[in-house]
Amino acid sequence: MNDIDRAMKLMRIFVATIEGLDQEQVELLISGKVKLTVVGPRKSKELGAGAVDEVDILNKLNHCEDRVGAREILGAIKTRDALAAFARTLKVHVVKHDRREDIESKIVEFVIGGRLRTEAISSLNLKGTSGRPSDEESGA
Repeated sequence: MNDIDRAMKLMRIFVATIEGLDQEQVELLISGKVKLTVVGPRKSKELGAGAVDEVDILNKLNHCEDRVGAREILGAIKTRDALAAFARTLKVHVVKHDRREDIESKIVEFVIGGRLRTEAISSLNLKGTSGRPSDEESGA
C-alpha cells in the first residue's frame, strides 16, 4: 500500500468517525473542549473479571462538571493498580508509593482541573476594559 492509499484509508476512517458523532459531540470537538483519541487493542490480561471500560470512564470524566463527581466516577475502578494503569494511559505521572487517593487527585486535577482552568482563562477580558466604550472613545 503506497502513501496515497494509506492517506485515503485514514481519511475514510476519520470521516466515518466524525459522522458517528452526535451534534453535541461535534460542537465540543470544534470548540476544543474534547479531543479524539486512538484506543489500541486491549491485552488479554486486561479483560479479566474486574476489568472496567477505560474509554467509558474517560468519556464520563470529560462530561463531568466538578471534582466531586469525577471522584465518584473513578470509584468504578476497584484496585489501586488498575487506577494507576488508567492514570498512565492518560499520561498522568504515578509513582509506586502513591496512594489510591493521590492517584485519584492527580487524575481529577489533570482532567477536571485542567478544563476548569482553561475555561476560566478563556473567559478573562485581557484588554482590561469593561466592554463598554469609555468617555474618550464615545466622544463625550
